[in-house]
Amino acid sequence: MKLLLAEAAERDFESAEDWLTRPGSGLRAQRKLSALIIAVSNLIIDGRRWPIYLPAGNPRIRKRSIEGFTIIYEIVEPVPTDSGEDIFIHAIYGPGQFRG
Repeated sequence: MKLLLAEAAERDFESAEDWLTRPGSGLRAQRKLSALIIAVSNLIIDGRRWPIYLPAGNPRIRKRSIEGFTIIYEIVEPVPTDSGEDIFIHAIYGPGQFRG
């Protein structure tokens, strides 16, 4: 099992990290960033737990919301030589971010 990020998702995560660690951001922002990191990491364990992302029209695409952020990801079915499903993160939307 692997956790894979699209380039856009990597940029989204970096933007969230930059925003939440800017000078003066405080303890609450640090906790939000920690929660986001844990949520992303745990998708390998509990990826099927979260609801299907209906706008995608694909039952393998799911969404996980945490601390105002929304993670859009896909459960990639394994090929016979794989050890399990991979998780491919398409995007990480920040609070109030346009998703169009």
